[in-house]
Amino acid sequence: MLPADANWHHGGMHVSSQGKLVVACGYSISTKVLTNARYVHRDKKYWPKNIFHGRLMGGRCGATCLHVWDRHGKLVREDAVPGQCDLYGVGIDRDDNLYLMTSAPRMLPGKPPRPYFDPASGTLIKYPAGKGRVLTTSRNNVRLPLPESMYPKRPPDSAGGNQGRAWFVDASWAFGGVGFSGGNIGGCSCWNARFALDYLGRSFAPEVNRYSVAVLDTAGNVITRIGRPGNVDDGMPLEKQGGPPRPRSIGAGEVALFHAPYLATHTDRRLFIADPGNLRIVSVKLGYHASHNTPLKDVPDRKRAR
Repeated sequence: MLPADANWHHGGMHVSSQGKLVVACGYSISTKVLTNARYVHRDKKYWPKNIFHGRLMGGRCGATCLHVWDRHGKLVREDAVPGQCDLYGVGIDRDDNLYLMTSAPRMLPGKPPRPYFDPASGTLIKYPAGKGRVLTTSRNNVRLPLPESMYPKRPPDSAGGNQGRAWFVDASWAFGGVGFSGGNIGGCSCWNARFALDYLGRSFAPEVNRYSVAVLDTAGNVITRIGRPGNVDDGMPLEKQGGPPRPRSIGAGEVALFHAPYLATHTDRRLFIADPGNLRIVSVKLGYHASHNTPLKDVPDRKRAR
């Protein structure tokens, strides 16, 4: 019978502004290829021809493999950043850096280091192009345990999220306290979240328990936060038609959120926030503190052209 991790959350997919495609695929990592393997699940029979090898290494947990294709469908990176477990969104920017949101809670610095206070939260991580892996001290779901002599000489970066204490090797940065994983607190991992990446490489991470979305630059710094606690009639929309009959202003961008775990972007112009707590999808127009429009002589005025 195939291990259950082959049928787990695969983690998603993303297309960069350069046309590169990254896909998180779930496999059963094995030291050998099983031919004509047969297993029964819910009274149905399956005969997979092969099980993906992946890069078997000490301390590799989980069965998520990231593959990257170019705009012509050519595979350019296979099994990038091995060792992923629960992934709730992946991204690739114009420079081929990879972004992942894992269900593993971030470790807080200190002596000794301690896990982030919210065990249901996860971590958003950026890895440079062509680098990165995850090593864990766990013995569960690990084909080749990592000897203590090979532990990195620093405190673990995360704890929990079905992978025990782990290190994000060669990561550019890691930002904790994001997302939501019901499986971390004894519930169902069907309760999860997704982050988003825009064409400028800015990360939008759902801070579910803060009723907000953290916006990070390419270096992992918080640019701003979008949202505050509120109901459907909180916040004055830019377009009132079709909205609540009597909205009230709450300031701070007028974005009211209740339970908002899923995000998507339209280039660098809009952020879409799925807020099932308020039974709606919020469309947020992204602006800047300062902007300037310069007319081009050789480009006709769109308004006049109409």
